[in-house]
Amino acid sequence: MPDLRDLPDGSRVFVDTNIFDLAYRAASASCADLIERIARGEITAYVNIQVLSDLLHKLMLAEAQQKKIIAKHLGCMNRCKNSRRKAPLCDIVTYDGDFDHIVGVTVWRPQDVAKLPPVGASFMTP
Repeated sequence: MPDLRDLPDGSRVFVDTNIFDLAYRAASASCADLIERIARGEITAYVNIQVLSDLLHKLMLAEAQQKKIIAKHLGCMNRCKNSRRKAPLCDIVTYDGDFDHIVGVTVWRPQDVAKLPPVGASFMTP
């Protein structure tokens, strides 16, 4: 798999939920750098409603866990990836292996993922 840090400027990529999560949890400098590159317009990023829903779900669970509204992280919603398989893009940025088997798609993966801090530790306030 190509290293995310090698993704060339001008690329158009689909960004999966876990990339945002790794960046916000400070678990991957290359994921945080990708978000900055997108903000600067160096990379064109695409997401769908499922990615946004998954990310919102993760953030809400993290906040509820931090505030002790729930006892433990309950996991993420089961994602329907069929809609992403039909995307007309040839590149996807993700940290999971769900897209490895799709012919014609290059998976760009962060290679610097650190041990994850506890859910909500780096981006939620008490």
